[in-house]
Amino acid sequence: MLTERQWNNRVNPTKSVAVFFKNCKKAQACPIIYSNNRIPQNIHVKYLGVTIDKNLSFQQQVRNIQQSAKMKNGSLLHLLKKGRAKKYVTTKTRALLYDALIKPEITYGLPSWDAVKDPLWEQLESIETKWVRICTFMPRRSRLEDLYNNMPFKTLMASRNEILYNTRAKIIQHHNMFLNKDYFLKDEKGAPFGRMDHLNLRKHLMKKHPVEITSRKYIRHRD
Repeated sequence: MLTERQWNNRVNPTKSVAVFFKNCKKAQACPIIYSNNRIPQNIHVKYLGVTIDKNLSFQQQVRNIQQSAKMKNGSLLHLLKKGRAKKYVTTKTRALLYDALIKPEITYGLPSWDAVKDPLWEQLESIETKWVRICTFMPRRSRLEDLYNNMPFKTLMASRNEILYNTRAKIIQHHNMFLNKDYFLKDEKGAPFGRMDHLNLRKHLMKKHPVEITSRKYIRHRD
């Protein structure tokens, strides 16, 4: 049972969904009742355009991207593959359509769900391969080497690395001490921290700023 005083926030139960992030399959999620209204539970939820599932695998996010790209491909099918306008749409125009309609759909919110498995990322790259064939008028049984050599736009992997690099640069230059370059992604020897080294990072911060780390403000900020 939760109240507005406990959360210090107002929530509309009719428009809310509860998701329990867990690794154990046997664990049962307890019901959430907010102001005498039960919040429905689901295995995934959409927040700011990104679908987050209970296992943080982002499989549903990849499926949503595939469905959206498929719908857009269907709407452009008559223009690019059929009809009289096919021969008048140049390779440059087709590449612009991909950069304007398809690629933003794939790369939206990428830093938040970048930790997807390689098979899921390969499913997204198959969308790119299909558009390379559409733009270059190459047959379906073309080799991947020939496709990437004749690619008229930047690869999806290059766009991914560029987005992640820009995001990391913004984090390092942030005014928050926990995201500053002197503390974030570096240990005492100057070596970068990995994804799973949060405990070592906390120990490193405790040595430099023990009062600020153990303060109530920091605990509330983390929660």
